[in-house]
Amino acid sequence: MKTNEITRGAFVLSLAGRDHGRIHVVVNVTDGYADIVDGVTRKIEAPKRKKFKHLDLIEIDPYDGDFTNKKIRECIRQLSVD
Repeated sequence: MKTNEITRGAFVLSLAGRDHGRIHVVVNVTDGYADIVDGVTRKIEAPKRKKFKHLDLIEIDPYDGDFTNKKIRECIRQLSVD
């Protein structure tokens, strides 16, 4: 994985921690870290900060809509079904 591919709106899979195996959306990227949310356990109000090495990019087509918990949950649900 190339770290420069992880950008705001990218769908990622958590590889480590309590949330490993869960799909998240990146809401911010700074200095080798990504702030991620899933709209359920990690909401927009309190994103989780993870190092790039603990994330795997699963969807290159980024989410470009408004970041709301409901919309993020719906997008992740659709991605999980496909």
